[in-house]
Amino acid sequence: MTEIVIGYRYKRWVLAKDCEKDPRCLANTDAGWIRDHRAFPTGVQQPPAHPDCQCDIEYLFTPRTLPPIYIDFKHLKRWVTKEDRRVCKICRRNEDEGWILASLPFPSGHLWPPAHPNCRCHIMRGWSPSERKPRW
Repeated sequence: MTEIVIGYRYKRWVLAKDCEKDPRCLANTDAGWIRDHRAFPTGVQQPPAHPDCQCDIEYLFTPRTLPPIYIDFKHLKRWVTKEDRRVCKICRRNEDEGWILASLPFPSGHLWPPAHPNCRCHIMRGWSPSERKPRW
C-alpha cells in the first residue's frame, strides 16, 4: 500500500548584503523559521520589504507520514483560526498542529472549537476526492 505524506511548510527571511542595515529586513531575519501562511514581523509575506530590497526566502518542509491505513482523507481535520492578532495562544497552538486524525484531540485537549468563550475558530475537514460528499 502507498503511504501519504502530510506536513508543515516553513519559511525564513534570507538577508542580502545590501540590506544588512535596513531595520525592516533585520526584523524579518530575526523572526527565524515561521509557518508559510504567516506574515513576517514587518507585515509582508515575501520580499521586497522596501523598494531596494534584494532579500530572498528559504523554505523548509517537515513531512509527517501516515500509515497506509489512513490514506483516505475523510478521516482528517485541521484547526483554523482567523489569523489576526486577537488569536489566543491555545488556538494558535492547535492550528500549528496541522492536519490530524479526526478521532484525536488537538494539543489543547479539545476535539473541535470552541476552545474558550469568544473563540472564533472552526474546523476544516478533508476527504478523498473520489467521494461525492463527505460522511461526517
